[in-house]
Amino acid sequence: MRDQQTRSTAALLTDTLTSVSSLVRGEVDLARAEMAQTLRRAVAALVMALLAAVLALVVLHLLAGAAVTALVAAGLSPLAATLAVAGGLALLALIFGLTARHRFSTLSIAPRRVARSLAQDAEALKEAYND
Repeated sequence: MRDQQTRSTAALLTDTLTSVSSLVRGEVDLARAEMAQTLRRAVAALVMALLAAVLALVVLHLLAGAAVTALVAAGLSPLAATLAVAGGLALLALIFGLTARHRFSTLSIAPRRVARSLAQDAEALKEAYND
């Protein structure tokens, strides 16, 4: 009888360790998947920001020249026209920079779903061992 009880306890311990191991593997896989998704989003955002910057520089150069020319034709001195256009562009650069910073700040590298899942798993284990 004692031998059967010992095997039963050993079997339960083995099953528990197997379950915990499987649970940990699952959590690690989930964390890895979540981090990969966050990295893909960050890379996509960075690529878009770089493309926008390159195109914006080309367009900005053309528009700035046209704006300065238009202001000079309207009667401003070349220096005043250049400073006015530069000030406007500096304001736009500030707005775009702050917007980009905000978008990057919304990206989270912390795996939130994994943390939530681990907390649920820990609670389930506590309940299982308290019963």
